[in-house]
Amino acid sequence: KASRISIQGRLYTWGYGKDGQCGHGDRAIHSPIPRHVSSLSQRALSVSCGDGHTAVVCEGGSLFIFGRGRDGQLGRGDELESVASYRTEPQPVEFFRKQKLFVEEVALGGYHSMVLARGK
Repeated sequence: KASRISIQGRLYTWGYGKDGQCGHGDRAIHSPIPRHVSSLSQRALSVSCGDGHTAVVCEGGSLFIFGRGRDGQLGRGDELESVASYRTEPQPVEFFRKQKLFVEEVALGGYHSMVLARGK
């Protein structure tokens, strides 16, 4: 999959989306043209794409993530939900907010996520 943020902070994704990693609310196998991720209401600043998941840093240091999370890479283990489930729309990662941390950067690999954060 591929992603791009517009100058207005709108996130667009396209490509392979079987695991929900395009963030359009479905698990479409292929999305051949860029589509706006309309469920992300905050202004996006940066985005990183992993093998089956995507993460977005937004204004205010918040982090949203979507796609496949069966190996814990969505960082939502403190939420009551199945870790094997797919998240087909951006979901907040509340851990950083609860710890009063400001997310500055995110980088994704095939089955992991890494965040650079600082205290607010």
